Amino acid sequence: MTHADPAPDGRDAILTKVMNSALGLTEGWDRDFADPITEETLLVADLGCQSLDIVVLTADLTRLLGRRDLPLEKLLLVGGKPVMDISLGTLADFLWEHTKKQPTREGGNAA
Repeated sequence: MTHADPAPDGRDAILTKVMNSALGLTEGWDRDFADPITEETLLVADLGCQSLDIVVLTADLTRLLGRRDLPLEKLLLVGGKPVMDISLGTLADFLWEHTKKQPTREGGNAA
């Protein structure tokens, strides 16, 4: 089941991409999820993601968003240590915040 894309851009569209990518990531897993995937769904606690799964998910999202310049380390590392878990909504907020600006040449963000 995929979520309808409400608008071609904006936070809601990014959240839809995040949720659809998470659904696609977990599709082949031999797990039943008690609750539907929402923006409050946690990658580790709720979906059972491991670090490689998060790398695959973020790589898929950067491809979907057409951005290779996203500073994902700011989201996934705090004080040089990996975060323990992250919600799909937090991931969508981060992606929205960092994709509002158009990239400049060589993958940097416009100021």
